[in-house]
Amino acid sequence: RFKITLAARRSRAKKVMILEQERLRATELESANKALQIRVAVLEAEQKQWNVVKEAQALRIARLEAELAHARELIKERE
Repeated sequence: RFKITLAARRSRAKKVMILEQERLRATELESANKALQIRVAVLEAEQKQWNVVKEAQALRIARLEAELAHARELIKERE
């Protein structure tokens, strides 16, 4: 009977220890998840900024190409 009692105590203690480890791991995973969510938000904001820059550059390229085409026409007219 004493051995059974000791075995039951060890079993309960082991179960409590495993549950505590699982709680710690869950807390660590939640923290990691929050950090990753923040990182995703930062990267999405940066992506939006780069898209604005990309659009501005595309407009500038189009304007410069139009100026170049116009300059070529003027050169042809003078020849």
